[in-house]
Amino acid sequence: MRVAALVLLAGCLPDLGERSVAAHADRCAECHADAAAEWEASRHARPAESPVFTALRAHAAAELGTAAPCDRCHLPDAVTCVTCHAAAANQETANGALIADPTGPVRGPWGDTVGPHASALGALLTDSALCGTCHEVDGLAGFDEHPYTAWAESPAAADGLRCQDCHMSPEPGVDVPRDVAPVAEGGEARSRSSHAFVGLQADAVDLLSRGLELRVAEGGVELVNLAGHGLPDGASFTRELWVESRDAAGWTGDRRPLHAELRRAGVPTWDPVTADETVFRGVPPGGVRFEPFEVGEFEVCVRYRPVAAGLSEGLGLPVAEPVTVRCVP
Repeated sequence: MRVAALVLLAGCLPDLGERSVAAHADRCAECHADAAAEWEASRHARPAESPVFTALRAHAAAELGTAAPCDRCHLPDAVTCVTCHAAAANQETANGALIADPTGPVRGPWGDTVGPHASALGALLTDSALCGTCHEVDGLAGFDEHPYTAWAESPAAADGLRCQDCHMSPEPGVDVPRDVAPVAEGGEARSRSSHAFVGLQADAVDLLSRGLELRVAEGGVELVNLAGHGLPDGASFTRELWVESRDAAGWTGDRRPLHAELRRAGVPTWDPVTADETVFRGVPPGGVRFEPFEVGEFEVCVRYRPVAAGLSEGLGLPVAEPVTVRCVP
């Protein structure tokens, strides 16, 4: 897997300047308590603590002789406030090629100068390209992820919706900041953005409720992708998303998978490290999928498991219970 290292514009300088972003890196929570608490609970704060990551990293090391492909993104320091708020540009919108300037001001959507540090409007912070820099990955077949490319070609992008509008929105319909909105001198340091970073691993029902419409159609159901990328997307082999029917006796076992299928030499496999092909089975951005079901006789539901059963079993981990997202009729 090719992942570029974080590039610091000024290198490791002994004097960062008392108003630089790095000089105050350990004090953000003093003024931005809500944002810091949200971040602390997020996946970004603990990129290496997931049991799935730990087991996959050990498996990758055994199969490849090195865990470097995992370590470049997951084992450096967590994604901190400085990671994003010092971001000045990127070398490419992929593979972690972020360019950060620790000697510069805190970059953000506000552009104000209130507080102990210098502040500046950071255009990258309100651009989907910031997210794509780390979440667009060229790598082994199982880890080849291109949600940013899918977003760039989606109806959502054409309508001006960004990654931040879904994944940093505090609640549906609440916009996150896009441009300068100064805070009056002496005012409270606030953020209209959720730094919990809503995602399928922790907030599946909420996010899927925003991004997927399930409706009755003649002879079956239609799944409408309202998300700005494929549904699901981004290492979608790690989770399970499917449509299934049930009656009074329970689930029928008639499943229509939406998550990606990994293959090795044409045969399905749970293993992303040795897979040589990833087959997308989801709904493309802006797409509608029809699935025939006897709606009425059966209830049809979208179901989700945060870690795929085959992956859990292959790594020797407990299999999580599935969650029912929504049903029709």
